[in-house]
Amino acid sequence: MINRTQGHQRGATASYLAIAIVLAAGLGGRSAAQEAGVQEWRFDVASVKLTPAAAQSQTAGCRGGPGSPEPGQLECSNFPLKALVVFAYGVQPRQVIGPGWIESTPFDVVAKVPAGVTRDQMKLMLRTLLSERLGGRVHHESRPIPTYFLVAAKNGPKMTQGDEPPARPGFPTMGMGSAVGLQADGRYHVKGDRLPMVELAKILTTIVGQRVVDATELKGYFVFDLQFFPEEQAASTASAATTQPPDNTAAGPNGPTIFAALQEQLGLKLEARKAADDFIVVDHAERSPVEN
Repeated sequence: MINRTQGHQRGATASYLAIAIVLAAGLGGRSAAQEAGVQEWRFDVASVKLTPAAAQSQTAGCRGGPGSPEPGQLECSNFPLKALVVFAYGVQPRQVIGPGWIESTPFDVVAKVPAGVTRDQMKLMLRTLLSERLGGRVHHESRPIPTYFLVAAKNGPKMTQGDEPPARPGFPTMGMGSAVGLQADGRYHVKGDRLPMVELAKILTTIVGQRVVDATELKGYFVFDLQFFPEEQAASTASAATTQPPDNTAAGPNGPTIFAALQEQLGLKLEARKAADDFIVVDHAERSPVEN
């Protein structure tokens, strides 16, 4: 199953939202390979089917492919189209826009992966498959959105710097890790094990419910232990985010909020601004795959 070492995914869609945080190109009329003037990538053999109703209560997941013990076959089970797009195009779930059914109609994908194919090439194959079997067409769109910038606080970072961690086996290969959990007293605990700041920004994106960009300019890997109490409204609304900057010092009713904890414990803070982000808009897709 595809899993990240970060445990910060929450909610009913957490099992499939964990698959991708890296950025890639778009789905649809012309693949990235075509645009580059090279071959169009295709699986040797592949099937795309609607997940049977009896299996839709099962956990969504993918296994196999390059970098796994089964490099010659990719299997995705109970995956909504949005999750497949997230996986195939290397974007975060919030960057995929489309009709509501792309989050609720799950598919099963089984594909034979040619020998020697890389993980990135396999993603190109998955894009082609979704285009051919589901008629998927998308376009890129840049939109300004409320964004938190992660920066160093006045007195500087308070984290310990560590060595680069060894790569961990799995698919995709992972080189850093963290754990996020809820403790008995209601506090959230984020433990970073030699984590780069860009990865911390991704964890914070999930926690505050809004895009967080690393602007610390801190290089390397860091060890930290962050503890805070959740707020009812941990994330500002889209309009409020640009007019009401987060209070990086105020505590909540039970203890420090994520904003205050970042400053007190890690020597970092969040600044609210607006910045452009890239989105993939699903223009068209069919709920019923063409015959395999």
